[in-house]
Amino acid sequence: MSFSARQAHHLHNLSRPQRTSTEHRRTSSSGQERRISTHNRASSRHDFTTSARPYPTAFDRPYAPSSSAFADAYPLRSLPAAQPFSPLEVGSDAATLGSSRGPWEDPDPEPVTTNYSRPGTGNKAENGFFWESADSLTPLPQMPSTETIPHPIPKQFMVDVVAGKRRSRISQAEAKGEAVTDWDGPDDKGNPKLWSTKSRIWHTMLPALYGFSVSLGTSIYSPGVFDVMAGFDVSQEVALLGLSMYALGLGFGPVVGAPISETAGRKAVYIYTLPIFLLFTMGAGLAQNIQTFIVTRFLAATFGAPALAVGAGTIADLWDMEKGGGLATVLLTSTFFFGPSLGPLIGGYTIETRGDWRWIMWVMILIAGPIWFLALISKETSKKIILMKRAKKRGLPGPPKPPPAVALKMLITITLGRPIKMLLTEPIVASWALYHSFVFGVLFAFFDSYPYVFLRVYKFTFGQVGLAFLGIFLGTLCAVVTFGIIDKTIYQKKKLQAIKNGIGKPPPEDRLYVSMMGSFGIPIALFWFAWTARADVHWIVPILAGIPFGWGTVTLFLGGMTYLLDTYGAMYSASAVAANGLLRYSFGAGFPLFTIQMYERLGVNWATSLLAFIGLGLLPLPFVLYKYGAALRSRSSFQ
Repeated sequence: MSFSARQAHHLHNLSRPQRTSTEHRRTSSSGQERRISTHNRASSRHDFTTSARPYPTAFDRPYAPSSSAFADAYPLRSLPAAQPFSPLEVGSDAATLGSSRGPWEDPDPEPVTTNYSRPGTGNKAENGFFWESADSLTPLPQMPSTETIPHPIPKQFMVDVVAGKRRSRISQAEAKGEAVTDWDGPDDKGNPKLWSTKSRIWHTMLPALYGFSVSLGTSIYSPGVFDVMAGFDVSQEVALLGLSMYALGLGFGPVVGAPISETAGRKAVYIYTLPIFLLFTMGAGLAQNIQTFIVTRFLAATFGAPALAVGAGTIADLWDMEKGGGLATVLLTSTFFFGPSLGPLIGGYTIETRGDWRWIMWVMILIAGPIWFLALISKETSKKIILMKRAKKRGLPGPPKPPPAVALKMLITITLGRPIKMLLTEPIVASWALYHSFVFGVLFAFFDSYPYVFLRVYKFTFGQVGLAFLGIFLGTLCAVVTFGIIDKTIYQKKKLQAIKNGIGKPPPEDRLYVSMMGSFGIPIALFWFAWTARADVHWIVPILAGIPFGWGTVTLFLGGMTYLLDTYGAMYSASAVAANGLLRYSFGAGFPLFTIQMYERLGVNWATSLLAFIGLGLLPLPFVLYKYGAALRSRSSFQ
């Protein structure tokens, strides 16, 4: 006589102590209702014939409780004598007896809903594992009553899930089917902020190296302008478009990088955009006409700039601003200025030794190319992407995300729409963008004026002209040191005082001390260069003028950026920085196009003095914001 599973279940319960049962309905995370039975038994024994395994094992067969090591690891219950059972098939809400017929089953058994199941599952294919049918298995032998199995889902039990060939561990809370929206706890090793210091420094170096190699492409081209003029038979203004269009392409970094970073993560930006940057750089080196050269230079910068745009995000992923994040941000930002100040030196000696401007492009590839291999072995740092991958691996919902159309609209708003609006309506954003853009434009103008002065006045070679930029490089290093000193001696003290007063942190205006100091460096450096760059003055004197210029440029930039970040917070600071970048690189693209004409008509003295007077007019800006910044912030619509 063959008994159905339900009949066997009924007969077995007749010999067991009486129990009371209550049944209620619970709505699952998917919106479906399921029945939950709660029992009070006089016996503590577990009915093995009617209960599914509480979790699948690392094998494709149901669990046979024969591992003593595993049994010792968790609280155990005695197993009563039971008949062999068919493999289990995991359904949407509960585990049911498999529909495949075994030799011990009724020809048409009725599925029995059991009390234990793997919560939060969708279907067996969705969760990445399958149960073999009864026909393909040898029935398990009848187990004696002395055998034991783990208590179903103990309190601190971590469910092992087999997803393909990978394993993951799920917390008790997530075993209920809840979405993965945050770290598992304060000590979650998946959190990049909890990685080893060595690992975090390594991942900080990656965007710094990217920033250096991409920004290097601006000034490394300047020694090759005359060769491009001769090779393509074009005017100097047309040849300078190779510099201007590259600078303009850098301004589109957030537009290209933000969508990739939001959907695929920081690592994807580094891996996908750099090869395109290298290919267009190669295209520029192989160009046979000026049109191809200018277009490929623009596209190379456009696909190289996203690495600069997401660098700050990578730093925020890895460091707390109070514990190393400030220093990491300063060092990352300084590399964006190291590239332009060292580019003429590298490009100058490349022209001298190779005699062909195309070698400048090959040198760029040789410098930037190896960085891509470093990105391959790096890890993802974006919290959003890490949690999305973790949720997918566990078969659980990930962090909520908007529909694609809404996400695209949001990205366009943050990278283009809102920055333009803030430029037009926010005095703080507009004033800093104008000041930074002017200084940046003067820096790019030096890529023309330095060769003009040192080639004509001092008869330098291209390599020696590159050495003249070392004054700016030294000034950049001094700015990093200055910012660190001001932060430790002034800002941190004010911060401690604010904490004592219950404010939390000082007002954003306390970030302006370093900018107020740096604002003096710009006009001093320009007047210095203007009236010492002549044949009767030693060449070292105008070179030394680059030190206060580099120092003033970077201190203004660091102070202004930290002020914008503190003023507009996490919600609007990205748009404020994007607005600053758009105008800054636009000035960087425009200044080289009129620098030579200005120097030829006004002369070195008055052409540089004109720039110095503009810098003198902008000098009070940090002081004005320090005094009236609070009032301007109170009127802002982005607070």
